[in-house]
Amino acid sequence: MAGNPFQFNKADPMGVPYAVIFYLLLAVTVALAWASQPKAEKALSAEASRLKWLYLAVWYVCVAGDWLQGPYVYALYDAYGFSRHEISQLFVAGFGASMMFGTFVGSVADRMGRKRGCQLYCALYIVSCMTKHVANYWLLMVGRITGGIATSLLFSGFESWLVAEACEKRSLDKDALGHIFALMWFGNSLVAILAGVLGDVAVGLGGLQQLGETALHVGGFCSPFDLAIVVLVVGLLLISKRSEHGIHIIVWRSAQSS
Repeated sequence: MAGNPFQFNKADPMGVPYAVIFYLLLAVTVALAWASQPKAEKALSAEASRLKWLYLAVWYVCVAGDWLQGPYVYALYDAYGFSRHEISQLFVAGFGASMMFGTFVGSVADRMGRKRGCQLYCALYIVSCMTKHVANYWLLMVGRITGGIATSLLFSGFESWLVAEACEKRSLDKDALGHIFALMWFGNSLVAILAGVLGDVAVGLGGLQQLGETALHVGGFCSPFDLAIVVLVVGLLLISKRSEHGIHIIVWRSAQSS
């Protein structure tokens, strides 16, 4: 059973040394991360700063939904009693779906709209997380495929959305766009660490339990996927809100120019 990494056993002879080293390294990591964060070569305009925080808020939330799941996929399949061969098939299906869809996801996003592509990412990943509650091979296979497609959208749709928003709609310079990209991937590492800790805490809240005689399960290794669903719903709402906000800006600018 996973435990809370921020707690330690005082009765354990190694408990106190572990806590001291852990919190000391945590403080050093935070200090180094703050000192090494990407800085803009020149002051950002008000428009660039607004886009930076609007986009990064959405990106950090949505990518957290991805990081919350990764460490527990195999553990969940194993807890359901699937063989290594079956688990490998499930993983290959997810990676294969991502590979196949990734070859044309860019053109699909351009046709359906980049922001709609980001919304589709959230929806597909929510479906994938929901299937994790059912110990059924074929339903889990569907979840792996939708999750694989969502992964392709995550690492293409959001960047396309940012470039289109910055260059086509707001006419920002390349320095501002590069700064936002740098913060995007810098924060991605921090989000991954935080998601790992939160997922571990969620797993430690209770063991995996079967609901009666059904194939449904809750708790245990399902908990990080439930947390991911909550995060992805928040991300979906943020994307929808930003989409409306962007439309209002374009309409307002058109009215001003006319």
